[in-house]
Amino acid sequence: MARRGRRKGLVWAHFEEVLPRRNPNADSTAACKYCGKVTCGKPKRNMIPHLLQCSQAPLQVKQRWRQGLQNSTVATTITDNPLPGGERAAPTEMGSLSVTPTPAARASDAPPAEPESSPTQKERLELLKLKAKVAQYQARAMGAQLEAETLAARIKLQQDGVPNNEIE
Repeated sequence: MARRGRRKGLVWAHFEEVLPRRNPNADSTAACKYCGKVTCGKPKRNMIPHLLQCSQAPLQVKQRWRQGLQNSTVATTITDNPLPGGERAAPTEMGSLSVTPTPAARASDAPPAEPESSPTQKERLELLKLKAKVAQYQARAMGAQLEAETLAARIKLQQDGVPNNEIE
């Protein structure tokens, strides 16, 4: 028998349906495949936010969904080399590599005020700064990899004879 209704979104690859829908209008109940937490099967309201905060989810999964959310809600710009001091390059026609941060993100990018604290707290702060830079570089690498895969797919389609006007 053919399945009715819309297909489940990609986020369901990280969840299992625990309780099926009671009726066509009801939501499913989903359990995270990484930590087992049971949540309502609403992808945007419950599932994706849980996935981003799940302590057991792999970092790549979190980054992929975080990047997907940013790309769908924020205007994008290409920045070959981000300018020092958190400045951004001017927007270009094709934006796909980096994301212009929201005002809240800009506030979090600002260097924190140096608290008068013990050396261990300063060491922790430095460690957090380093981890933030590593995360930024990983995000850039993922963006570059996505761009390379997109270009490779475009070349493959062109080699297969698909007209340019049919390729995105």
